[in-house]
Amino acid sequence: MDRKGSRLRPQPPARATLLLLGFTLAACSAASPAPQETQPSITDAPPTTTAREAEAGCLPIHDPRPTPSADLFQQPDRITTYLDQGGSLEGLLHLAQESRLLPDFPNALRGVFTDLDGDQRADVAFSLRTQDAGDSLQRPGSLFLWLCRDDGYYLQELLLPESAHDAPVLFGADDLTGDGPGELVFGRPSCGAHTCFLELGILQWNGEAFIDRWSGSSEDLPTPSVSVHPAGPGSSGSVAVTSGGVQSVGAGPPRPRTRVWSWDPSPQQFLPGPDVLSDPVFRIHVVHDADASFEAADYDRAADLYRRALDGRALLDWDASPASPPRLMAYVHYRFVLLALTRDGEAAARASYNAMVEASMGVPEADDYVTMARLLVESPAAFDLPVVCAVVREFAADHQAQILDPLYYGHDNRIYTADDLCPLKE
Repeated sequence: MDRKGSRLRPQPPARATLLLLGFTLAACSAASPAPQETQPSITDAPPTTTAREAEAGCLPIHDPRPTPSADLFQQPDRITTYLDQGGSLEGLLHLAQESRLLPDFPNALRGVFTDLDGDQRADVAFSLRTQDAGDSLQRPGSLFLWLCRDDGYYLQELLLPESAHDAPVLFGADDLTGDGPGELVFGRPSCGAHTCFLELGILQWNGEAFIDRWSGSSEDLPTPSVSVHPAGPGSSGSVAVTSGGVQSVGAGPPRPRTRVWSWDPSPQQFLPGPDVLSDPVFRIHVVHDADASFEAADYDRAADLYRRALDGRALLDWDASPASPPRLMAYVHYRFVLLALTRDGEAAARASYNAMVEASMGVPEADDYVTMARLLVESPAAFDLPVVCAVVREFAADHQAQILDPLYYGHDNRIYTADDLCPLKE
């Protein structure tokens, strides 16, 4: 679905069945700090209403205030009536949690209580899961939006459940665009046996409906952690998503990467920036960075990173067959020889090769990498790098098990081919 500027489906008040659905409510009091009973998982309301007013809802309340019960979740008009009568939002959320209807996700909010449509009255949002998802890994649900109007709460719009996703979760309702009211940051989780993903969106009120202002996809970021950064003086807000990597042994060592979506007023969209990798913790990731620098002809940075890979005592090794630390160290020595031949010439390459031979004595795992390095410095075409690289690539392809397989660190990491081991071509 094209999500740029997409509108949510309008709903009349107190209709469509709420059974098995999650929803968002919009409360109607003027903005204020959240009441003392509010849990930390609920965002603060704007700072103008008293605690009692914040709990009161859109209309004057009459004692006794209603007590939440499970039958409220059968139809949305029951929720509307409950809130209009001054029912406690916190009590409603607590009951939903006890009934195992609230979706759960790291850093997600149980609900929000803030102005979402710019009328200076606090709105409320939360979701519920379905009560029975059968054998599905997901627990679908819906997100409803009730807005406060002069005559009470109004069921404005809803996000329908999707069988491929869990019920929507909320991450914030801060002002991200600098226009005053909050934007609702939500996500649709989908989880497998080991790893979860999120389809994120940001809802903004345009005066008539809520529009999804999110551009691009976040579902290529496994094990996501979401952080919301409100707009500040002279700066727009942003949403950062940090991927923790695929959480399975076959994926190999994880390396977090972060992508930030920032508000761009021209297209009226939150646009993604480039992925930024975290500083390496595992030795193999330093090697990956070094190889990438070599391929970009940033030879000085490549040399620094190869040296760090050899000498970094704090770096972690991933010792899971076919990968092995001795073979990785031998590969780094080989890259030093290739780097020297490329940047500094034949004499420097021979000196680097001699150092490799000395460091590899008594290390049988290094033998094939030493042979590959010898092809670099002893080939009659040593000064013709594309020609000698072709020889090296052929040798690597013929010795897949000894050279390429040990560089396999799981399907979530770089996978080397013979071309990668000597990438200089005509």
